[in-house]
Amino acid sequence: MRIAVWMSLAMVAAAPAAAQTIAPGYGYPGNFGGSANPSAQLSTQVDPNAGGRWVGPTRSARAMIDAGRYAEAARILSSPGVVQGKDTRFLKGVSLLALGDANAARRNFRQAARADNYREPAYLTGLAAAELKLGNQAAARGILDTLRTQQAQCDGTCTRAASLDRAVTALGRALN
Repeated sequence: MRIAVWMSLAMVAAAPAAAQTIAPGYGYPGNFGGSANPSAQLSTQVDPNAGGRWVGPTRSARAMIDAGRYAEAARILSSPGVVQGKDTRFLKGVSLLALGDANAARRNFRQAARADNYREPAYLTGLAAAELKLGNQAAARGILDTLRTQQAQCDGTCTRAASLDRAVTALGRALN
């Protein structure tokens, strides 16, 4: 399958994991205060369209991913001082999967899913995409079963209902 299929599968349920949007142009290289070392300037990124609030590396990386700048996103997310939380791990997994490193992507998706007790559909969908890229259909089917179980327990009434529906649909299509 083409990388577009893998990326769409990984990003299908991403909205809950990284629901923030960012004004065009922010978070791209050159918006780090002119430093040659972007990681040294991460804490100084300010978005005037967000009331002058600080724009962190996760939002910057999300904008880079949206623009197809996966290597830059992975570099920012791997910079010293960037907290390796579940959203950071998820976005790093998306970047690494797009760059062709399915093993590293799987590791990051798994860490994100584990940190969230395997509840966030986006993290599980990303993990399934990495497993499929590695040829592990059985593992991807197991993740689909987990998502279907969560979907049945939710019964369309929990806050994750829409994300679960998207994840189950996308993963089901990828496996058929």
